[in-house]
This record gives sequence, structure tokens and C-alpha cells, in this order.
Amino acid sequence: MSDRSAFYHTLRKQPPIKIKGIWFISRYSDIEDCLKNHPTFSSNKLDLMLAHDLDNKETEIHFIREILDQWILHRDDGTRSLVKNSLIKILSLEFKSNLSEKVAFAFAKSIKNISKRTKYDLKNDLVIPFLENFAIAFLKISTPLHHGDLYFHAANVASLLSDLNLNSENISVYSDSLRFLDNLTLDSFPKDDDPLGLHSQQSLILYALVFNSVNLISNAIFKLLKNDMPFNDIELEAFLNEVIRLEAPLQAVMRIAQEDIYIQHKEIRKGDPVALILGSGNEDILDESNLGKGYLKLLSYGKGIHACVGKRLSYELAKGFLVSFSKNIDCLELKHFEWSKLFGFKSLESFKVEVISFK
Repeated sequence: MSDRSAFYHTLRKQPPIKIKGIWFISRYSDIEDCLKNHPTFSSNKLDLMLAHDLDNKETEIHFIREILDQWILHRDDGTRSLVKNSLIKILSLEFKSNLSEKVAFAFAKSIKNISKRTKYDLKNDLVIPFLENFAIAFLKISTPLHHGDLYFHAANVASLLSDLNLNSENISVYSDSLRFLDNLTLDSFPKDDDPLGLHSQQSLILYALVFNSVNLISNAIFKLLKNDMPFNDIELEAFLNEVIRLEAPLQAVMRIAQEDIYIQHKEIRKGDPVALILGSGNEDILDESNLGKGYLKLLSYGKGIHACVGKRLSYELAKGFLVSFSKNIDCLELKHFEWSKLFGFKSLESFKVEVISFK
């Protein structure tokens, strides 16, 4: 059992616990209740995030609030499902348009720069360029980009969404990254005749596609190497489902209680921030005394995390990358890794490997 799994196992033995003003909820049934009860637990934590005294940062605060208020991630009104369904339709149209060819093109372009090297950082030197090349082709980005820009700004936005301690320094970083993503021109999104404001979702799609997919792919390969699992001997779909459950990039989501409520005899007051530890819930099983009964149903977005608009896309991207990677690399060895300290995410900061043999 890993340190993270051991920590989750310990958390699940107790009811909700409050640490430094934040409630941590880790049991599957408790998390599921919170995710299903959307009116009671709102995903809009802007007021809490921006309640600090940030002198001379009114412009940044206004911009962050303006952008995030438009995202379906922070919407609590009746347009949420309409916008979500419309986004799924847009992505589905692009999805049907030669997805495998775009994946193959992005991979070939990315691995070309390291094809003769035997030592590199797999995440930073291959997976990030792959996702950036794919995003440019898939979403028809017409704005010129430099290597690493998309992931750098997407990672900053991930940090913003997990941060409750904004200050005069990091709020400028977050504002700049949101502005970078918002200013990109995505020709696959409507610009006129857009009553639902779909165009305002493009920065959310970019952040989620790039950050989550990069880390899903990286975590999948890390699991293979850490467990000495041969690339060609895995049943790919079953393996990826296990990765999504146990190694998902998003390990926790924040919610704000909209009213007083009791969970496991603990009183959570209106306005309290609540961290739903999805990674813990996804490791929960039907009966802890009988491991053979298997896991509970995967916690997911909307009513959670993996029924989001980009679920199928990220899944197919990971599958396509692994297939292409296994055709090029015969044997790979893990040399060094370091996990990011970003709360709520499972993201490798460093992922150094050595190619033992090519195909």
C-alpha cells in the first residue's frame, strides 16, 4: 500500500474532520451524498477565494471573477446543463473528425525531438509537447504558441482552483494565466450568435484538456514502470480504467456549504469550505472485510469528476498515446520521480526515464 493509499485508508476510518478551517470528507458514501446534493454544496468558491484584503489588485480580482463566473464549473444556475450539453456536442463533432490521425500526428511531431535520446524527462519532454500539439490541431488554435506555454498556464489555473489563500503575488500569476488562455483563438468555438456563452468556456476546456490529460498519461506510464508492467502485456482499457480510479490527476474537489448540514453527526456550517477527497472515495470498496467484492462505482464529475465533458476525449488520448509509445519504445526504466505539492491533484513534477531499447 502506498503512502497516499495508507493516508486515505486512515481518513476513511473516521467521519468528516476539520483541519485548518477546511472539512475533509473521505468516505465514499459521504462524498457521493455531497456531490449529488449540488444545491447544498456549491462548487462556486469565488467569494471565499477573493475575500482577502488584496491592496491594489482590484483589476486582477475583477478579471478572475469575470472569467470564473462564466465557467460551468462555478455556475449554479439553470444554464449549467444546457451549456454542458452544448460543449459535449462541440467536442463530439471534433472528436469524429479524424481523432486517431490527430493523435498520431501530435505524437510523431513530439517524439521527433527526442527520438535519438535515451535519457529525458518523460512528462516535460514528451507528454506535454504531445498534448500541446494535439490541442492546437484538435481545437484549431490559430494563435502562435511557444513550447510549454499551454501547460504552464494550465497548471497555474489548476493551482488557482485549489488555492484558498490568495495573496498579492499569486493573484497576479493566476490572472495572467487565465488571461493567456482566454486570449487564445479557438476556431472550433462560436464567436457570434452565442446566447449560452460557449465561447467563454474555451479557457476552461483548454485548462482541463491540457492539465488533466498530461497528468493522466504521465500517471499511467508511471504506474506501468513502478509496477514493472510490460507495455504489450496489459489489457489497455481495463488498465486505463484502473488508472482513472486510482491514479486520477484530480484527487479532491472543493465545495462550499450553502446551509448548515450534519454528516456522520458532524455539523458543517453554512459557508464552510469542504474538501471532497475523491481519490480516497475511489479506493473505497464494497466491504472492507472482503476485498473480493471489488470497488464501488467510480465517483464522477457533475455528480463528481469523470463524467465531465472531456472524459471520453482524455481517455482516448491516453489510449492513443500509450499505443503509439509502445510502438516506439521496447524497454524503459524509471530513474527519478518527484510529485508536485499541488493540493487536490496527483501530478508528477519530475519524471526522468532511460530508454533501454527501442523497437
